[in-house]
Amino acid sequence: MQKQKLTNNELLLLYLTAFRNKRFDLLNLSEKQQKAMHQLTNGQVEEVMFGGAAGGGKSFLGTSWLFLSCLAYPETKYFIGRYSKKQIIQSIVETTIDKVCDTFSIDKSLFKVNTLQGFIRFNNGSNINFLELMYKPNEDKQYDRLGSTEYTGGWIEEGGQVPAKAHEILGTRIGRQLNDKYNVKGKLLTTCNPAKNWIYRIFWKPYKEGLLEDNKAVIQSFITDNIFIEKEYKQRLEKLKGQSRQRLLLGNFDFDDDDNDLTTNSARQDIFNNNHITTTDKYYLTADIALSGSDDLSIFIWNDLKVVEIKEFNKANGEEAKDYIQAKKKEYKIPNSRFVFDADGVGAYLSGFFKGAVSFHGNGKVINNENYENLKTQCAYKAAEYINDRKIWIANVKDNDSQDKILEELEQLKERDKEKDGKLKLIRKETMKMNIGRSPDRLDNIIMRMIFELKQRNNPVTVVL
Repeated sequence: MQKQKLTNNELLLLYLTAFRNKRFDLLNLSEKQQKAMHQLTNGQVEEVMFGGAAGGGKSFLGTSWLFLSCLAYPETKYFIGRYSKKQIIQSIVETTIDKVCDTFSIDKSLFKVNTLQGFIRFNNGSNINFLELMYKPNEDKQYDRLGSTEYTGGWIEEGGQVPAKAHEILGTRIGRQLNDKYNVKGKLLTTCNPAKNWIYRIFWKPYKEGLLEDNKAVIQSFITDNIFIEKEYKQRLEKLKGQSRQRLLLGNFDFDDDDNDLTTNSARQDIFNNNHITTTDKYYLTADIALSGSDDLSIFIWNDLKVVEIKEFNKANGEEAKDYIQAKKKEYKIPNSRFVFDADGVGAYLSGFFKGAVSFHGNGKVINNENYENLKTQCAYKAAEYINDRKIWIANVKDNDSQDKILEELEQLKERDKEKDGKLKLIRKETMKMNIGRSPDRLDNIIMRMIFELKQRNNPVTVVL
């Protein structure tokens, strides 16, 4: 195109015509961005994951797709979703929109940005809403705030920071605003750097194994694919070390595990699929009981090393916990000798009702004087061993959001003070809480279950959680 011979309005008209006709080679995009545009406008694919290394043109792709779509198809409605609205304003409004407008000769009089309410409104009636996707358990546990608006399509930016539940709900809101009128298929674009959460499980792992569903597409983008990247930015990325280098420079979704990790990523991912594990007639019950107003109550029912049922609810009091446990012990014929619970707070209340059960109390002595800081650490190392050996199967958890929470907690099985001589140590629970923003209740259940795998004395064993 000869920019100097055309007005801005004429150039924009040509760009929009090229966009409608899928002539993306005329849009000043990299080859990877052109490939993504084809997937975002064809008739089969519903979800596109575009990502990998930093600097691969993710934000420019997403903003270009939404702006060209809104201008090409009047009165359509799209969204940009990110962990917080502030991040959308910083990354898109304050940075990327100017680049997109300059590239496609879009006059800023054609739209208005409202950062206070969070939307971009175009003169032709099209709209882009800003969606804050952070998890708000106290006010919107099921993401009901996302379920009332119908969209033509949408974009989740930095998907590695976004909960799986938000992705799941947004997938139901697209394809519902003038898609038939314009013969435009509803599309959900997710841009991201490598992450080992729902993105890895839904997109990367199936893609790597050649098992990706036909309605999904994965396009890796690296800094070398971005012909417009600034040299200084690339030089900064090249100075990165370790995991950050693998993720942000090399775009490696299978980046190495932390040196302090007690489990491998592949073993953690497999915990939901270890269906080779055989069951027995022995059932166990583990219970991480919360103080009222504190963390959640979490109860696992085990058939040997297979988790067959998980119960979680907020702010359980002792009476509710006792009644539920009694019912499950009766249903699964679980004797007190195969029931373990933490004995702090509400847990201490339960000890009067379940004589002979195994109670976890802080800093209990290790079994056989092995070289661990305390019994909890010994159980945690045993849990890591079993996870790596694919001896534990969480069979009843199928939804992505719950799996992500469990995986986040399993990642907290990390060694502390590895460089120092002495007893083996686990990172402190306060550190785990800081890392994931909550108490690792599900992990605690797995750790407690290991007490039955260790050699026990005849007397009840005590452990701290």
